[in-house]
Amino acid sequence: MWFQPVVSTVTGQIIGAEALVRMRTPDGRILSPYHFIGAAEETGMIVQLGEHVLRSAIEHLIYWSGHLGYVSVNVSPRQLAEPDFVPMLAGVLTAYPQLDPSRLVLEITETAMLSSTVDVGERLATIKRLGVRIALDDFGTGYSSLTWLESVPADIVKLDRSFVAGLAVDQRKSSIIQAVLWLARSLGMSTIAEGVEEIDDWAALQAAGCPAVQGYFFSEPRPPEEFQEMLINRKCVTPLAQFT
Repeated sequence: MWFQPVVSTVTGQIIGAEALVRMRTPDGRILSPYHFIGAAEETGMIVQLGEHVLRSAIEHLIYWSGHLGYVSVNVSPRQLAEPDFVPMLAGVLTAYPQLDPSRLVLEITETAMLSSTVDVGERLATIKRLGVRIALDDFGTGYSSLTWLESVPADIVKLDRSFVAGLAVDQRKSSIIQAVLWLARSLGMSTIAEGVEEIDDWAALQAAGCPAVQGYFFSEPRPPEEFQEMLINRKCVTPLAQFT
């Protein structure tokens, strides 16, 4: 498990983290999900892997309870389609009664919803009844994203990095982001901009009123011990170059 911080544009503080899985090879190399998630999906091992990631993320969140507001976990199309997914999630929450379920966020991509063989809206509504929050990940990459905003019971919209990169010098991107921010607010949703890497884009997102951001401008994903050090020792986040 590795973690990447989500940072408030108002206070500069870490308000949450996205839990990300990595694989360590026998020779010590670290592999990103691009090298193994596809195989896990095809073999069905994504179901067991997903439960492991969920439990591990919750355990870290509880351990960091005084310092971290929430943790988000990605849910794959295969996981979402599993009939046992919601009962498994309910069982995990029962196993950690000290956890406020709203501190757990499940990230769902439009691809997961479009490719699912189940009634996604109903399944997500059932998840929300457990108290867990839903994030619509990679927003803007699909053809029907605006439709999904209206029909999916999401709490958070995660703006795809393709809208963020070069935002400060592209008026069209700025207009799109302002429109999405307005729409999300009108639907009672919060927004996180992904892939923030440049100080000008960070400043533009602040000026636009985007409440939270995530990206290498602040920190790459880090193993738990490094993330914990950053979380506990730094109340306000500064650009990556200043703390590495």
